[in-house]
Amino acid sequence: MALINCPECGKEISSSAAACPNCGYPIQDFLSNTQAANVIDTGSIISVENSMETVFLGKKYSFPLEIKQYLEIVRWYEPYYAQMLDLMYKQIKKKEYSGGADEDFAYFKNPLSKIVDAVIGKLSEYGVYNITSADLLDNNAGYRELRKVCTAAIEEEKRLLLEQISSFMDSMDEAEYSAKSHITGSGVSIWTSSLASALWYNFLETGVINQQEKEARKIYSGILEDASRRGASKQEQGHARMLVEQYYPGVKKALDMFSEELFGKIIRSLESAGKLDYSKISGYDINRSSDILNNLSNVNDKKPLLQQAYALCPYNMKVFSESINIGLFDKDMIDAAKEFDIDSEVKNQIASYCNAHKKEIVSSPEKIAAYAYIIDKDSIEVKKELFKSEIAGFKNKFDAYSQVASDRKRLVDWICQNMTDSSQKLYSMQDSEIKQKVDAFSNTSISDYTVKTLISDGTLTLVDVLPGAVLDYDGCLQSLSDSITNAVIAYKATLPDKLEKIESTYTSKKNEIERKLSQAKDVHSKILSNISDMEKELANAGMFELKKKKELKIAIDETRNKMEGATSDVNKLEAELKAIENEKNAADRITI
Repeated sequence: MALINCPECGKEISSSAAACPNCGYPIQDFLSNTQAANVIDTGSIISVENSMETVFLGKKYSFPLEIKQYLEIVRWYEPYYAQMLDLMYKQIKKKEYSGGADEDFAYFKNPLSKIVDAVIGKLSEYGVYNITSADLLDNNAGYRELRKVCTAAIEEEKRLLLEQISSFMDSMDEAEYSAKSHITGSGVSIWTSSLASALWYNFLETGVINQQEKEARKIYSGILEDASRRGASKQEQGHARMLVEQYYPGVKKALDMFSEELFGKIIRSLESAGKLDYSKISGYDINRSSDILNNLSNVNDKKPLLQQAYALCPYNMKVFSESINIGLFDKDMIDAAKEFDIDSEVKNQIASYCNAHKKEIVSSPEKIAAYAYIIDKDSIEVKKELFKSEIAGFKNKFDAYSQVASDRKRLVDWICQNMTDSSQKLYSMQDSEIKQKVDAFSNTSISDYTVKTLISDGTLTLVDVLPGAVLDYDGCLQSLSDSITNAVIAYKATLPDKLEKIESTYTSKKNEIERKLSQAKDVHSKILSNISDMEKELANAGMFELKKKKELKIAIDETRNKMEGATSDVNKLEAELKAIENEKNAADRITI
């Protein structure tokens, strides 16, 4: 006896229980169908012949080898289903007017016959020889439906008024065949056997064709809309409406029916010949496995839910993707994916995650080991590979700033960019303040936390990053910082002569202009005062003092002319003062 997780509620129960005591799920039916069981802390595995063992998120599982055989058939059948879809999409692009039911049907007949021939050949590889073309083609309900669609299209081709083009979308949605409808019970099954309709949905979800068909349907909708607008005459409009509302949806339905029944007959033929025991894999439900994943956002501990989804369908790529997206993966997961031929996609997703979360995974041995397994390198090489840009960036920065102390131009540029571009401000700084600023720059702009961590954990040595280094990481940074500090202080010591020259050159000029400007402003102020006094006197003059008023007006006009000249003098001197200040600032700028 072993403890397993109930496929329904996820609770741990005895593998010998008839039903789950928590939810009533039929445990023995599940075990007999899947021939697989989860293992808990004891590490024991229910012994199953012809099984494969995997480990997913730390738990061991055993699955029947028939799954591999089934997936091999799925992978082989995918291209043929894609060909069927492509037949219709190509016809939509080129079809204008029908050449008749026989001609339309012949367009599909030959390609479908070739697909059937390929199926017969494939079945022979499994030792199945009692299947004929009539079994797979002529007796296929979808094939017969396709002929009916072509015939009905000719019979229905008549003059119609195209009233509302948008209505074709509703008609297409109602007519379009959906494999999933068999799962929900809204569709009508076209073939019956011990093989459930879920088999076809399982095929669609398992294969990459799922995404291809979704994209194709978008193209299909666009092409149909274009077709519905082609006509100009009522006859052409009627023909377009027939294509949009009847012919193309009917063809899509018939091809889906054909493909589903053909795939089902492949499986049933292998079952009948004893080449595939579908009962061993019928319990694996990719639909339910995917539905369970919808609860991920509702639970705190996501690991048990992912394990349950995996147990329900170990080849469901969505389970692997969701696990990787939240950072739950290891080397065992890659091996588990390999058993079902989906390891290539799993590796790509893990590699993408690792590159996007480098700083997170560097402290996770399990994630590092998984990435190392992917790129076939050891853990140390993996870290170097992941952080090669950071390592190269640190080396380049260190090398570049190492030249600041010895190259005057680089030093001047660095001072201007990171401290000040004013000689006067730099000269006024204390040496301790300069050191503080340089050290802060070194810690924030040169030092790299990731590189320091890699050196600390032994992934790198400083010599790997800085060949010839004799100090440790912090020692090298401090030595570089000290050399830049000393270079800045030495440069500051050269500034007194420069500052004295600036002062002697521009101070006297500035003082002279400021003196003249002060005088000009005094003149301007007196003129304004005179004008104000004369305007008051003019306002107080008597009604009959005409001569006086005339003289005052003339004097006011003359004074205003003088004020314009005084204003011009002030503006000119202010401009000269600003120019002198700009010249002084330019001279004060730190240079080589």
